[in-house]
Amino acid sequence: MKRATSLLQAVLASDNLARAWETGRFNRGAPALIWRKCIEDFPDYARAHWAAQASAVGKGQYWPQAVRRVEIPRARWRPTAASISTVTDRVVQQAIAQVGAHLLFDPTSPSRVSARPGRNAHQAIRQVQAIAARTGAASR
Repeated sequence: MKRATSLLQAVLASDNLARAWETGRFNRGAPALIWRKCIEDFPDYARAHWAAQASAVGKGQYWPQAVRRVEIPRARWRPTAASISTVTDRVVQQAIAQVGAHLLFDPTSPSRVSARPGRNAHQAIRQVQAIAARTGAASR
């Protein structure tokens, strides 16, 4: 990735957006069913309209579209309500998350355990228990 001079440039960098698109297209069925668009059509849409979308993001004029509320049927329980974002909004959100995650989660910090790739909540609990035992907090 080329060196970005700002966080916004890092978010809008073409390689970051491409990774966001690849990451976001795993949920193939929702846009086709909910937004009546096929997710396979997004690359053509992006080629035609992405410059305007990126410009709007850069100027602070981008607003996400309204989400669609749907109910997911459950076998024995009430249906579960879900909110489905547009494909464009999901790509923008993922691109922001990819840049922001590097700022929030320092991969070298041993205290960052649970909300990181390759780590889990059990490791976080063990770490808290070890700290509590070391400091005597467990006996209070």
